[in-house]
Amino acid sequence: MFGSDRPRYLDICLAQEDSPGFIDDRSNKAGQYMSALVNDNTGWLSYLRYNGDAGFSSRNPAYSGAEDAVQEYYLCNGQRDEFPLAWAICASDILEVLEYFVIHRQPAPWIYWCNDSADGQNLPKTQKSQDFL
Repeated sequence: MFGSDRPRYLDICLAQEDSPGFIDDRSNKAGQYMSALVNDNTGWLSYLRYNGDAGFSSRNPAYSGAEDAVQEYYLCNGQRDEFPLAWAICASDILEVLEYFVIHRQPAPWIYWCNDSADGQNLPKTQKSQDFL
């Protein structure tokens, strides 16, 4: 899908000057932050509300496979990570979520987000709008 056999690491940040762009982890000083780890046709999303936030991560409520199944991902620095396959969603959905984040400056409400911060906050849930399709 991305023109390479190697998994890709995508980052999008909303900087203080309101100009989103591709960045690496070290340049994230403040603001909302969304990253995606993609391997072949699946991936995993992370949304941070501010620097230091544990944030939210995507889940796939339709996943019905083994509980201990994992997908490997490679960071831009070559580090290999594994995350549960139950967190993976299709890569085409990830691209839509990243585009939505850039345009609307908020996480896509049609994704099932798990609050990794455990602070009681929830993200709004809606179906995907026909306007965005």
